Parts: sequence; structure tokens; C-alpha cells
Amino acid sequence: MESTGKIACWGVDNGSDEDFGQVTDAPTEAGFVAVEVGWHHACALREDGERTCWGQDDLGQSSP
Repeated sequence: MESTGKIACWGVDNGSDEDFGQVTDAPTEAGFVAVEVGWHHACALREDGERTCWGQDDLGQSSP
């Protein structure tokens, strides 16, 4: 199986148990080599070394 470098994220997207599905602010392009997730945020590493983060940022957790 060949990797495309795309990320798929799902879960509660707006803090409501009623909206469980694809996370809308996650990146949709390819070219990622690693991803790490926290309780309400995630960060991914691109092939060029750039970081991209999304999700809750009230404590700076998705501000690389």
C-alpha cells in the first residue's frame, strides 16, 4: 500500500456531542509525514519540515 501523505480527522467538531464527523479545519492537501494529536487539537509535519496545527487554541496548543 502506498502512502499519499493525506490526513483524515474525525470527532466532535464543535464541542457538541451532536456533531461527530469529519473535522472541518483539518488540512486536506497531501504531503505530510507525521501527525500527533492531543485532547482537542492536532499537529502534522509536512515533507518540507513545516508544521501545521488545527483545533482548539485557547492555551496556544495549535499555534506552532
